[in-house]
Amino acid sequence: HTLTFVGAMSSGIAPWGSSEDVWRIMTCCRFVLGVGVGGNYPLSAAKASHGVSSLREAITKAGVAFFWQGPGVVAPYAVGLLVLMDPEHNTSLAFRLLL
Repeated sequence: HTLTFVGAMSSGIAPWGSSEDVWRIMTCCRFVLGVGVGGNYPLSAAKASHGVSSLREAITKAGVAFFWQGPGVVAPYAVGLLVLMDPEHNTSLAFRLLL
């Protein structure tokens, strides 16, 4: 979780300066975020099904964990649409919110 948090927060806060610096910093931050998220997805189902009493309950909990990953993928796009619908939105703020 630490890599995910550090990558997400730093990609929204750290990119300042020239356009080349912004892209360089964002690329590094997003790489760290990708490594963190890539480790969290498979572990979420394993953690959800760990320590249960029956195989059926373990399968159900793993299925629920994978199900909620779908709405988690869709949520940033929904937030993006809401931000873009505001006629007086601040582009810099919207950019950082959507990272």
